[in-house]
Amino acid sequence: MGQAVEYIKIAFKSILANKMRSLLTMLGIIIGISSVIAITGLGNGVSDYVEDSLTGSFAGQIQVVCVSESFTKEDVDKVIDSVPGVKVFTMEQHTYVTSYSKKGRFQTWLTYCHFTNANATPDQGFVSGRYFNEHEYDSNARVCVILENSAMNLFGSTDVVGKTIEVDFGTGNEEEFEIVGVRELNKSTAYETYYYDDVEMDIPYSTYLDIMDYDEEDYYISQLLLMADNTDIQEEVVDQVVAVLNRAHGFKKSDHDIQIVDINSYTDNITNIVGYVTLFITFVAAIALFVGGIGVMNIMLVSVTERTGEIGIRKALGAKTGSIIWQFLAESAIISLIGGVIGIIIGYLLAMVLAFVAGKIAQMSIHSSIDLMTVLVVVIFSTAIGIFFGIYPALKAAKLNPIEALRQE
Repeated sequence: MGQAVEYIKIAFKSILANKMRSLLTMLGIIIGISSVIAITGLGNGVSDYVEDSLTGSFAGQIQVVCVSESFTKEDVDKVIDSVPGVKVFTMEQHTYVTSYSKKGRFQTWLTYCHFTNANATPDQGFVSGRYFNEHEYDSNARVCVILENSAMNLFGSTDVVGKTIEVDFGTGNEEEFEIVGVRELNKSTAYETYYYDDVEMDIPYSTYLDIMDYDEEDYYISQLLLMADNTDIQEEVVDQVVAVLNRAHGFKKSDHDIQIVDINSYTDNITNIVGYVTLFITFVAAIALFVGGIGVMNIMLVSVTERTGEIGIRKALGAKTGSIIWQFLAESAIISLIGGVIGIIIGYLLAMVLAFVAGKIAQMSIHSSIDLMTVLVVVIFSTAIGIFFGIYPALKAAKLNPIEALRQE
């Protein structure tokens, strides 16, 4: 233990005696470590955001698609009556319309939704207001729910509940809609995760049919969206729903006319892609660590050359080969360790900056995420780099002939 402390003291003394050279030696390690930490922190932050957004708002959501035919309101009623445990059952469609406010004209992505009972309101975060209710649906009310960025585009504020907007459905007449709710940007339905349009709004399905003069019984829809009351019975609920729809349309189970899309699979796919991209970029950044390790080896070789006389004297006084090796290994390991610690600090700060910038650009609430295990692995890895690339210089120092070393001095 005493010898180890002595090796560390000698190493620090040598590092402090050559501050600038030691700092330049650490530079490669610092760049490599900070890059790995920053990229890992940003990648984890994006993954956490995606997972929280999708699983938080859309956990348990299932999309049911009819390939050969379309669904009707009667299908919806049969499922609600026959399948226990369905928390939300909706049918929805999308189209483009044009909305107007005092700030101008906006292309609008319109979602018209059908809810079968009062418990069908989606569990979504609201900046203000609420979702439209069953009474508004039954009365074909001209009400709408918009996203917070849509409110900013339309009015320059999210405090817009009670205000009205004009909507052109292409029928020759404009309809006036009252805003009853403003949803959080990251709490939209699963099919509106990406915000490409100036304004996005939801209206009752019945209101759309009334405006377009469509008969509700004859208007068909190709996809349904449901949510199990409990995710533990989700598979059982899906099987029952498919069975009901197969019987209603005369499909056989082997026909595959009805397809199921689990929203959770989207979450897994997206987080996996983000993980792979993060891993690849981290691997590329880690190359800088090896470059830094080569720098450590180079400087340690220079150090061996400069301290030839010191090594000769120590060996002449009886220093063992192992002692010389451990002395130089300790020095290279400490240089890499210090570089690693500085790199972790810089990488952590850089990750926060990158997450902030990425969040602003993508209009997402992204926060860097760096776990303790990552930090420990990085510290161990940076130290191991120093030891690995310090082996050759240490062996070269240990193999010096004391007489030749003193003669060179």
